[in-house]
Amino acid sequence: MNTRTNLTAERKGFPSLLFVVGLALLSFNSFAQAPNPPVFTSLDGQEIDPNPGGRYSVSNATRGLPFAVATPTPPQISAEQIVTPSTIGNYINTPGMRLLLEPGNYGRLSLRGTDQEIVLTSGVIVNQLYTSGQRIVVRAVPVRTGTIDSLELDDGTADLLLDGIRVDGSSYQGRNHIWNCRRVAVINSRIRQVDFSFAAYGNADDVIIANNYMETYGSAQTAVRLHSMVRLVFVDNNVRATGGNGMFRLHANSRGRGGEYLYVGRNQFEGGAWMIKPSSNEASTENTIGAVWIEGNASYWPGEFWYINTRSAPDGFYASPFTYRNNVAYTPNGIHPAPGDHPWNATIENNSVRGYVAPPAWDHQ
Repeated sequence: MNTRTNLTAERKGFPSLLFVVGLALLSFNSFAQAPNPPVFTSLDGQEIDPNPGGRYSVSNATRGLPFAVATPTPPQISAEQIVTPSTIGNYINTPGMRLLLEPGNYGRLSLRGTDQEIVLTSGVIVNQLYTSGQRIVVRAVPVRTGTIDSLELDDGTADLLLDGIRVDGSSYQGRNHIWNCRRVAVINSRIRQVDFSFAAYGNADDVIIANNYMETYGSAQTAVRLHSMVRLVFVDNNVRATGGNGMFRLHANSRGRGGEYLYVGRNQFEGGAWMIKPSSNEASTENTIGAVWIEGNASYWPGEFWYINTRSAPDGFYASPFTYRNNVAYTPNGIHPAPGDHPWNATIENNSVRGYVAPPAWDHQ
């Protein structure tokens, strides 16, 4: 049997220094106690760093924010199992189980249960990672190995951490979706997609997207399009749009849901257009956008760069309050918003447009 249960009781003696240091580096800043089993093993049984994404954690992303954001609650893990494409069906969605995936094609991986950890390894292929469960971690060891074609984070997903994964979209779906989710964090990952690196059309709360390389090479409207989120943290990412006609969009929707507490900071963008847009349909206070911070971002584009904070027709609702400061656009032809563009409750300062230079090399923190 490859199953490892009650690992804490079976391992005698004092924990190794690697174990002690490793626990201190765990990604979640909401851990109240050590997970069980405490030692994260590889396929050959050797202890490895339990934080495969590196030193960058959820706490790095949320430090110094102007609002509080809820972070994912970790799963309670009590057993491990090595699986193959032919055996994973016997164990997936079993509460308390950590599954270590051996190389192979797993097709559509559907995570609907609670308290699960999925470990991807080199040679693992997943056509689609689908989630609707709670308290789930998906990691890759070594970091950013294995391949996922697309992400579908569906209604009901809560307390999900995607840490150090590799998404390389081809033709299975062509985009990554976030729907009606709660407390989701995507960190330390490499995401290359045909259309949207992320498109959120549901009503997601407490979403953290940080320290990721994100590239869109198809013909979508924009690399990242996020609708009606409440408490979004989008920081420390490298976003590239090599196709399509846009870079980054924040929206409300027309279903009685607005977006609020949206923080976009310290990112390196390589593309043209930004947009913050309340619903383009009937305007109301329920589908507008409020409390937006855009700070310390650098944008690189050899063509025209522009930023638009549009009002919602017909009554003129803008993102409010709105903070836009310390942003730099490296472009031969570009504009930032000016104070007069926003009739109320806006802080717009210390932004600049400089001549185009090639973007610097970017790597994960």
